Amino acid sequence: MQRQIQIEQNGQKRQWAAQHVAGQVQAVTRSDSDKLTIVLWPLFVVLGSILGVAWIKLIRDHLKRRAQPTELPVALENDKDITIDAVSPDGGHQ
Repeated sequence: MQRQIQIEQNGQKRQWAAQHVAGQVQAVTRSDSDKLTIVLWPLFVVLGSILGVAWIKLIRDHLKRRAQPTELPVALENDKDITIDAVSPDGGHQ
């Protein structure tokens, strides 16, 4: 909160300086914690929503993977029917 107040005060000082250079000097009110121009609650709502959706998807995917029966990979199933001929020590040459 203190950082947000500092950022707003710096912005107001820049605005005052720009108006002063342009010859439009006006009274600038300083920000305090009760009266902030920029509010952060919409950012928190959006980020919280994204985080919530991500957690729901993560849990759903985890439960879906856990519920599936474990199957042998295709390569292991095919290995049962393969016969391997012995190779002579000289590389198969006779």
